[in-house]
Amino acid sequence: MSQPPKFDLPLPDSGQLFIEPIKEEVQFCQPKLLPIVSNQVLLMESKMKK
Repeated sequence: MSQPPKFDLPLPDSGQLFIEPIKEEVQFCQPKLLPIVSNQVLLMESKMKK
């Protein structure tokens, strides 16, 4: 399963500022994809903490 192109962008130090609008945008446009995006966000956040 391919990731949305947006997740190929490098995350800035303030990752939340970048992530939160995407969550809202996807929730508004395609609610069915929200769980998938949330998983991607969790993966990215865990990678950032390491």
